[in-house]
Amino acid sequence: MLGTLVKIGEQLLEGKGDWARICIEPKYSEENDKNWICPILFDCVEKNIVLHLDDLRIFDAENSPIDYRYVNTSLWGPRGKKCALTVEPKKLSMLEETLFGKDNSEQGSMMQAMREFDNRLTETDLFQALKDIFNSLSSQREQLNLSDLKKGLNLPPDQEIVLFFPVIRSKSINDGNITRLAEVIDIIFNNQ
Repeated sequence: MLGTLVKIGEQLLEGKGDWARICIEPKYSEENDKNWICPILFDCVEKNIVLHLDDLRIFDAENSPIDYRYVNTSLWGPRGKKCALTVEPKKLSMLEETLFGKDNSEQGSMMQAMREFDNRLTETDLFQALKDIFNSLSSQREQLNLSDLKKGLNLPPDQEIVLFFPVIRSKSINDGNITRLAEVIDIIFNNQ
């Protein structure tokens, strides 16, 4: 029986890539007129954190969790280092800890985890992006306030944000073009 369930699971994930195994569907209301995925721009050039409404996307329950790398947060446990680059609105603090660490940390928890896992990861574009965000924007971290972000969206009552994901603009990453951090992760995994 267990073998049959494993085979069914493999068939359902076939063609969706390795991320499909660890990504989960977030909570959302099907009754809403529209559910959205909203990018947060970490602009290391202008030194601010703002919503990037030009890239607001409609949520697709089947593909969005995989496309935006919404990872099951239970993978690292309640005391593990937070490494969430896509979060539900209620878990926005997890994104903050991922990028900036707890309180007055010397680095974000994802940078810390990368150093501890394999020091070679500190030579990647992802680590550089995280470092740029931390060094340029730590003093702006209070801008990751959910109620302020929701006010900036001004969505009608029958629409909601299901996921937030970070995009970065930095002179040291992708020639200063706005880039999703999930794309930078993919570059690392595709080069191995």
